Amino acid sequence: MITPYKQDPGHLEQIVEIAHEAIVTINSDQRIVAFNRGAERMFGYSRGEMLGTSLDRLLPAPVARHHSQLAHHFLNCSPQDRTMAPRRPVRARNAEGQEFEVLITLYSTGTGDSAIATAVIVAPSERRESNEQLRRLLEQNRRNGIQLLKRENDYRRRLAQLIHNDLSQEAVSIGVNLELARQYIPEQKRELEELFTRINNAIQRVHDTVDQLINQTRLPLLDSFTLAEAVADCIRRLGIRDSGLIIEEMIDPDVEQLQDPAKTIAYRIVQESLTNIMRHARPAASKVSLEIRIEKSGPSRSRLLLRIDDDGHGCQPSDTEKRSGIGIQQMREWCTALGGHLTTSTSPWGGFRVSGIFPIEGELS
Repeated sequence: MITPYKQDPGHLEQIVEIAHEAIVTINSDQRIVAFNRGAERMFGYSRGEMLGTSLDRLLPAPVARHHSQLAHHFLNCSPQDRTMAPRRPVRARNAEGQEFEVLITLYSTGTGDSAIATAVIVAPSERRESNEQLRRLLEQNRRNGIQLLKRENDYRRRLAQLIHNDLSQEAVSIGVNLELARQYIPEQKRELEELFTRINNAIQRVHDTVDQLINQTRLPLLDSFTLAEAVADCIRRLGIRDSGLIIEEMIDPDVEQLQDPAKTIAYRIVQESLTNIMRHARPAASKVSLEIRIEKSGPSRSRLLLRIDDDGHGCQPSDTEKRSGIGIQQMREWCTALGGHLTTSTSPWGGFRVSGIFPIEGELS
């Protein structure tokens, strides 16, 4: 059984005191009897300066005369007519004599000499400034994320080049020298032939591993292929069609304008999602839908939308863990770094859906 809450006046006073909004209460004589910290910040007066004074001190002279009449009517009308007034704009004045617009919502209780009215006051300019500051912070966070991804891509390219130039070439050199040595094996020591074959096979595996590492570290496909061509190559490498899966591709031609890191992130999300389908959705899945498109989100703003659906097992709570590895979590981090987000859900076919979206205002060529 839930115990009814017993109103604690002290608790309510604390809430009023720490509220961000300015809260001012007047009595039946229109004298200020409550002036919280928000009001001190907004008007520049201390509580001690304002308690017992007229509300007119916070209003320009023309507004004060009209407001006094309204307040008198509001405090003396019948309780049923004294409903909460909607938020409306009013001109106010601070301690320095500066005038500014505020939005006021009125509440009133009591009758006669015990009547009080409380105004909750918000400065639209402060709210607009807070929203603008938040917008700037989000934009800066997005730009920082883009810079980090660009640096990561540059690092991956340098690392891949180092692996190719040094490790890969050394493996090839060892293989060549082994082949030369094979030619000098005496007939009576052909048992060494088997040893050389095993060593050569080991070197080939190292070479294959190096190739895989290079492909995972950087995306050489995107250096020379369009995004659509790179996606088609990914589908071929994963053997999606060979496995019997039907895949429908819908790739907006405008995505070829994408620059890094947006282009690389788009490909990696597709690559990871298709890899997860091959690992986890088969054999239940029979078809896959892939969509990549650019959508206008403002006069000079665009965003990239990616959606990969299958008709496999669906989005069960355990699927997110199964399909994640570095997978889904890494994709979410990529989208977040670009100022967007990635979600997983059940596809219209009852299978699994991965949806990614991020802004690309500065990522089009």
